[in-house]
Amino acid sequence: MLNNKIAIIGLSCRYGAARNGEDFWAMIKDGRSVVRRYSAEEMSAMGHTRQRIENPQFVPVGSIIEGATQFDNEFFGFSPLHAELLDPQQRLLLEGAWHAMEDAGYVPERCDYPVSVYVSVGQNTLYTPVTLADLDAPGFFRFTGNDKDFAATRISYKLGFTGPSLSVQTACSSSLVATHLACESLINEESDMALVGAASLHFPAAGYIFSRDLILSQGGVCRPFSDDADGTVFGHGMGWVVLKRLDDAIQDNDMIYAVICGSAVNNDGSHKNDYYAPSAVGQRNVIEDALAVAGLTAEDIGYVETHGTGTKMGDPIEIAGLNSVFSHTKNQKVYLGAVKANIGHCNTAAGMAGLLKGALMLKYKTIPPQINVGTVNQNIDLSVTPFAISESGQPWQLNEKDIRRMGISSFGIGGTNAHVILEEPPKRQLPSNASVTQLLFPFSARNEQQLTQLLQQFLAFVRRSDLRCVDIAYSLQHGRAAFEHRIIFMASGLKELCINMSHYLQHNVLKNVWHSAGFTPNPSMKLTVAQQQSYWQQQCWDELAKVWCSGFDIDWDHMPGIGGQHITLPGYPFAPVEWPLPVQSDSQTILPDLPDLVAVQDETQISQNYTLAINDILLMQHRVGERAKKNDLCILQRVCAMPLFTRQMLG
Repeated sequence: MLNNKIAIIGLSCRYGAARNGEDFWAMIKDGRSVVRRYSAEEMSAMGHTRQRIENPQFVPVGSIIEGATQFDNEFFGFSPLHAELLDPQQRLLLEGAWHAMEDAGYVPERCDYPVSVYVSVGQNTLYTPVTLADLDAPGFFRFTGNDKDFAATRISYKLGFTGPSLSVQTACSSSLVATHLACESLINEESDMALVGAASLHFPAAGYIFSRDLILSQGGVCRPFSDDADGTVFGHGMGWVVLKRLDDAIQDNDMIYAVICGSAVNNDGSHKNDYYAPSAVGQRNVIEDALAVAGLTAEDIGYVETHGTGTKMGDPIEIAGLNSVFSHTKNQKVYLGAVKANIGHCNTAAGMAGLLKGALMLKYKTIPPQINVGTVNQNIDLSVTPFAISESGQPWQLNEKDIRRMGISSFGIGGTNAHVILEEPPKRQLPSNASVTQLLFPFSARNEQQLTQLLQQFLAFVRRSDLRCVDIAYSLQHGRAAFEHRIIFMASGLKELCINMSHYLQHNVLKNVWHSAGFTPNPSMKLTVAQQQSYWQQQCWDELAKVWCSGFDIDWDHMPGIGGQHITLPGYPFAPVEWPLPVQSDSQTILPDLPDLVAVQDETQISQNYTLAINDILLMQHRVGERAKKNDLCILQRVCAMPLFTRQMLG
């Protein structure tokens, strides 16, 4: 039944140097790892003390997102003060959610139906917890800006989504549990679209003290299934998927990466050796439940993306749980993989990494190489199982009538297990070609610098891709927001478009190009939908281009079809504004250097009220004998600083 199947129609991610799904897939397909060793100088710059770096048990290894502390605050309407206090994980999630919607081909403000948001965020290691005594104006924003409870609802608020908005926390399995809940929301028709996101950053960004009692690797390499496995390595990660009911996605001709045909969540309970220990029985049960929901058996599965932490005992326990489900399959080889070998253990974003990998595997019909294995763990005897490990990678070949399907596991400390069944999407129907001689290619950004950057990224992308020109035009028209700075190209084919864009970027004057660097809309240029349709039918492309560049949107959805369909294009080029991290000390986290006169400012308001922070260090240290005394000079100095602070805060 299509009604219970869910389509993945969009995605975005940041893992290591990978800034999008295309980069992420290239890393996995090529068998590369972004886990690396850092120098003592790099470790010191990250905030580690010399004493820790010189500790013989210190492992200077990690997997870091490039640009993790950058954030385009102006795009999302945050003041500099609020942007600096906002959890970097939530900053990444905001930009990732926007990119995922672009990849799906939907503009948030045009979604006039319930869109749900399910988010998982790692533990915040930047700021000390805010106590009730700290809940003054800055303390309250630091509390809401850094607590997991507010991650999902902040995204719903900023993007205008009105469906259920939940933060989901089950440790390592969080994001796959969130995916399960999002599918339930769609199946129960609580929402018509769902976004599932996860982020995990920790600071200092890399390096840890090895302990034999914990799961971290002494050698600094994550080796799932290997006899050399000695633990995992923590890494940074952020990822999103956009979900719709499959029948709706087919009807809307969405681009579908993969189909979720079943999912399940359970808990180990007390049937294991320790609270922190995994349970082969619990893992077996959740896989069997997911298969039952999908109406499938183990024989329908050709690949399993395992939790695969690379611990000496954890991997054999997981294989034992899998084998109890798959041991009765006949004449079948089931491949195993674990993305943690490529990116490390990304905590709350670990299950999302497996889901993204699985969706891309089905899109490209490829089983990627499993790296860092060598000799298989001596406690895993693959010969008595249907399992195999592909260390070189291979095409995922099947009989013509068969369907590629895979399972994805994610198991959390504390015993909450999740399993998702994916299958390849139905073949997409190409729209009928329209008799259009010219196509319009609209681009826009918040400022001229970002518009130029968008054009440069787009031109480089198109030159290395094999794309239909009509699909590019359709995706730009229907799937991108229209900002103040606009340019629109008219071309009859991809070659002409690339030539025109290249000439424009070289500041050459061209025909068939319309540009506006910000505007005050002229009411006389506004057209009704009927007038737009009339111009379209008469192929008066220049008139429509002028209207769009004058600040009035074209109702692309009500224009006659051009025979195109949505495809993946480069995402919006957010401004890489770097936000400093708070200074770390042995006993506390020191907040950014903020004045003691603190502005009480809502994220959407300009007016401010000023209060004097009662924990002002200069005031508290002004003492006569053993009693604190009010220092009028200090108060006066802070009042005089108010205008300068206002300018700094508003940027």
